[in-house]
Amino acid sequence: CFILISVACRKNSTKSYDSTPPPGATASASAIPSVSIRAPLAGERVEIPSGTFQVGSQPGTPGRHPALEPTLHSVELGSYEIDRLPFPNDPARPPLTGLTRDESRSRCAESGARLCTELEWERACKGPDSKDYAMGERFDRGCLSHPTQCASGFDVLAMGVELKEWTASDVGSTTDATAAVRGSSAKSPDEDHRCATRLGNKSNLRDKDIGFRCCKGAPNAAIVAEPSLGKAFEKG
Repeated sequence: CFILISVACRKNSTKSYDSTPPPGATASASAIPSVSIRAPLAGERVEIPSGTFQVGSQPGTPGRHPALEPTLHSVELGSYEIDRLPFPNDPARPPLTGLTRDESRSRCAESGARLCTELEWERACKGPDSKDYAMGERFDRGCLSHPTQCASGFDVLAMGVELKEWTASDVGSTTDATAAVRGSSAKSPDEDHRCATRLGNKSNLRDKDIGFRCCKGAPNAAIVAEPSLGKAFEKG
């Protein structure tokens, strides 16, 4: 199984949820998304109901990594709660980044929660209709300047918009597993902002583009079935 591993280590981010467009931003990237979103509150969590959703992506999907993303299939998860925003889950404070996965896990535990599994993250992102992107069937570039104005179908904000996020899950076999990371940084191509985008990073990596969010409730045991690539061709 091929694993994508990021090796860039950077200092903590100073990103915030300021809605002011950055200097030189294009109209398409700075336009406020057209759907009105309820303003987030500090410490707010969203309850995700139990149910079945479509995990992974269809072969041929632009940006798809076939060695990491399983072919689209149904998975059932139990109910759980997820932070509406990346940790510290407070619209008045910037997302906390640059922590290792264990440090992120500890921060969640301190708040009486836990690090989300990658399938919990993907379901919260895809919404009740299993959309490709949190905001629908395509990426809305206005979300890059206004992440708190971009909600999934479950009303979870800023998923896959400006940060990659640690999860409690692993990518690969138990002998060479790496930490599963979901979401994408602001500088990523549009197709990388899909809810199914999946990466594997060393769990001790410190990266200003990696944050996390916490979940509550019993963790779902379901895991991603690791894709297996068949032979490109066989001799006759």
